Amino acid sequence: MDGFRFDLATTLGRDDRGFRADHPLLRAIVTDPVLRDVKLIAEPWDVGTGGWQTGNFPAPFAEWNDAFRDDVRAFWLADRAARERTGEPGIGGVRDLATRLAGSSDMFTRQDPPGLPEGRSLRSPWASINYVTAHDGFTLRDLTAYESKHNEANGEDNRDGTSDNRSFHHGHEGELPPGDPRREEIEAARRRTARSVLATLLLASGTPMLTAGDERGRTQHGNNNAYCQDNEISWVDWRRTAAAERLRATVVRLLQLRGEHPQLRAPHFLRPADPEQLDAGQIAWFDETGAPMAHEEWMDPARHVLVMLRPAVHGREGAEHLLVILSGAAEPTEVRLPEAPWPQGAAKVLLDTALESPEDLPPGPVGDRTVTVAPGGVVVLGIAP
Repeated sequence: MDGFRFDLATTLGRDDRGFRADHPLLRAIVTDPVLRDVKLIAEPWDVGTGGWQTGNFPAPFAEWNDAFRDDVRAFWLADRAARERTGEPGIGGVRDLATRLAGSSDMFTRQDPPGLPEGRSLRSPWASINYVTAHDGFTLRDLTAYESKHNEANGEDNRDGTSDNRSFHHGHEGELPPGDPRREEIEAARRRTARSVLATLLLASGTPMLTAGDERGRTQHGNNNAYCQDNEISWVDWRRTAAAERLRATVVRLLQLRGEHPQLRAPHFLRPADPEQLDAGQIAWFDETGAPMAHEEWMDPARHVLVMLRPAVHGREGAEHLLVILSGAAEPTEVRLPEAPWPQGAAKVLLDTALESPEDLPPGPVGDRTVTVAPGGVVVLGIAP
């Protein structure tokens, strides 16, 4: 047995004084000679008083990170929907998204004593179980196609399930009829958003959790609480459609990138990057001009573009620096790559979520599917290269 996921785990650490990270039962679990060496995953909330305890469980517990879920949904879905409806330039900005991409140290270092070296902690980024969807709530497909829950089939007059979905239907609630002239455009936008969400999940520091079926566009037709449905609403459709196979190929490529680049699996919380001595435990942030992010830019809710540098493992032969560029803008956006003293040399585009499949990247100079960008060059996000 690999380990255990504890449902409503706050209950396990509560006594008459409330939740305690040093509760005798939790201490017994993390010190048990068998249990302490297996995976221990907490759903860190329940419905009792003080029930939300994300980040407060003892090591070596890992915890579902609902802040990751909410902030990623907000950046790619809810904020975009609000901008399109109000015409205002922004709501949330990129600050919270950056915190989640870097491993959520704001939540998982709370129990640290003072005086620890920078980047060190009693816990590790892997304690953050990063997820965007779970068995409760919308599937990834439905996050892009519905803004309201549709739980009538559950027999509770649509009162069950959360109403805080932070979703965006991209211009139409639910599925569009075959003859609708907007169908092709809206469906393409939905698929593009889903790919970007998956890339954010699988390239972030922490432990990614992927819900079964999201890698092939599974829908529950807007039902966000399908606990009572053992039928087509909750089943995974395994038919190999072209759309499902293209999305699956994107997930395969993302997992390949995560496996090939150890800096994406850093064992410690990240430190600000030193351009003179880069290593895999560091991180740097840039804006769309290639300049390091300034304080006022972090505070700007209208900012929708973020560039993340994850340096390679120092001294490892063949190791590659990774630059992850995210744009929540509705229109194609030009982004200039960082210039000296940051890594120089031709850059290769390894994945572009504007494309339906990794196979849509044009062939590179040695037959691989990569696009080469000159030092300080410009890439355009939101359209195919």
